[in-house]
Amino acid sequence: MHPDLRGLVYSLVAQSGDQTTYDQLWSLETTSELQEEKIRLLISLARFTNPNLLKDLLRRSLTEDVRSQDTITLVSAVAANLQGRNIAWEFVKDNWDEFDTRYGGGGFGLMRLVAITGSFTSLEKASEIEDFFKTHPTPAAERTIRQSLERININAAWLERNRSELAAWFK
Repeated sequence: MHPDLRGLVYSLVAQSGDQTTYDQLWSLETTSELQEEKIRLLISLARFTNPNLLKDLLRRSLTEDVRSQDTITLVSAVAANLQGRNIAWEFVKDNWDEFDTRYGGGGFGLMRLVAITGSFTSLEKASEIEDFFKTHPTPAAERTIRQSLERININAAWLERNRSELAAWFK
């Protein structure tokens, strides 16, 4: 299969896959010698819809199974999955000290982790995120925090303004 298609194929397989498929993709990732292929496989593992598989993937992201520099990519990929958005955010909160230790010294790591919050759509979630970062100050990502909160507020306002029209259209 052409390398440009592999990531798509792996992701499509994962979306409808089960534990056996998950294990097979991990096996491929483990035995692959090319880093590009490993990344394709890791991102595809984030496409599963089973919450337990996504939680296992996130747990593994902090182990020697995943290179430290690939952990954030993996967490971001899970957060981009509609089934994984809340799971990824809970994982980031639960493991914040580890993330802060690994990536808090500067660079873009923490900013990328904070950015996963920007896809939420409720004012309650905005308040939760704001409260979290008040108790976990992150100066390097302060601008990203503000941008994410602004995006959430915009998303929430748009949904509120268009909720009835959308509901009618989806009927």
